[in-house]
Amino acid sequence: MAIAQGCNVYTQYLFLTWLPSYLQEVRHLSIAKSGLFTAIPYAAAVVLCIVIGKLSDHYLKNGSGAASGKRRNVIALTMLVASCILLIPFADDIAVLVLIFSLTLAGIASTTSLNFSLLNDLLPSSGDVGRAMAFVVVGGNIFGMLAPIVTGYVITATGSYNWAFAIAGGLLVTGAVVILSMTRKPMIRVEQLAAQTLVAKTA
Repeated sequence: MAIAQGCNVYTQYLFLTWLPSYLQEVRHLSIAKSGLFTAIPYAAAVVLCIVIGKLSDHYLKNGSGAASGKRRNVIALTMLVASCILLIPFADDIAVLVLIFSLTLAGIASTTSLNFSLLNDLLPSSGDVGRAMAFVVVGGNIFGMLAPIVTGYVITATGSYNWAFAIAGGLLVTGAVVILSMTRKPMIRVEQLAAQTLVAKTA
């Protein structure tokens, strides 16, 4: 979950640090317009994130879905939606570009909140939430801190933002695979597992 969070937060930090520069340098927008076209996707993401959260709860409404970790499916979907960042180099129209930004931001914002919810779904003890949450947050922030640095080197080396967006999109797809494949075992302590095994053998 920390790896998936990192793959997700990388794109968030990329947008926070490089999106205005991209709009000015590559799309040749003024500072005022770049500010506007940066704000619109964030505003749209707020609305979409709430909608996605509601749909996630509806998906798990039978009660057993949360405990079984079914929320991972929604997280993988939101990460794949966010991976539409890969389409940015092919978008010529500014309206299409804003739509891609909005979907990407909505996807990464939803993934962040849903990942924390999945953590609570899978933890058997509420006393472990703080420590587990710390691992997830640290994992996200390590990747996030690397995003502006890696992006700067990539732009310097290639003279283009395209590879920067490709790296972010690739990480989002990787995160979707990780969350689907590596969160299928219960998060229980070794001693709890041993106790359960003993009970099963004596039953």
